[in-house]
Amino acid sequence: MQTQLSNKERVLEFWRKAIGQGDLALAEQCIAEDYIQHSAAGKPGKAALLESLRMLQQMPKPENPPKPFVRIVADGDLVAVHMLITFGGKKMAVLDMVRLKDGMFAEHWDAVQPLTVDGKENTLVEGPVEISDLSLTAMNKNLIAEYGLAVLRGREWDEASMYFVDNFIQHDPDAGQGVKGLKAWLKNVENYQTHRVLGEGNFVVAQSSMEWSKVPFVIYDIYRLDAGKIAEHWSVKQRVPDQMPHTNGIL
Repeated sequence: MQTQLSNKERVLEFWRKAIGQGDLALAEQCIAEDYIQHSAAGKPGKAALLESLRMLQQMPKPENPPKPFVRIVADGDLVAVHMLITFGGKKMAVLDMVRLKDGMFAEHWDAVQPLTVDGKENTLVEGPVEISDLSLTAMNKNLIAEYGLAVLRGREWDEASMYFVDNFIQHDPDAGQGVKGLKAWLKNVENYQTHRVLGEGNFVVAQSSMEWSKVPFVIYDIYRLDAGKIAEHWSVKQRVPDQMPHTNGIL
């Protein structure tokens, strides 16, 4: 891989060439030998990932594949990609997170949420993607960490409104519109715990675990902030399976 590429550019190149075009030589070069897999759908190690890419390369491709929608946030050695993709004729919201070390893919997490709302799939991911307000990155990350601790985990409902703009936009299909709808949904959620927070300017991604109606889930919350408050929210949730193909954990 080219050493001058940023981590964000490396991840986009991997998706475009290794996954989209089947460039296995590129994949071989950019995956670390001690690669750690956390995906519930992936076997451990570099060899298993390369084998999955070989199988993907052999699958029939549509003549005019739709261009995936992509929102990407980079923070140091972590890169999160929020996507709407079509695979096997099915549309899915995906949050793919990678840790890079010395420019190589060292660790990977993800969550995949099949879309079942006919004709409304794009509303789950659509919206702004442009990064701005880079000088506010640390402040925005701190605000989301505080919100997660006080409201999502601490269940301090009366404090929720202070974190949102008045015309807050909700993309999560399980929550109603606005802060009122979010509160109603959160009452079915317990043990919300944020494990990682990464941010770039006006976008922050939080990797968390929770129990939804007593069922364990991993959830990635994507926030767009404006003037120190949450203006827009997306999420990708995936049930934690009873068994995993590795011992690395989903988080």
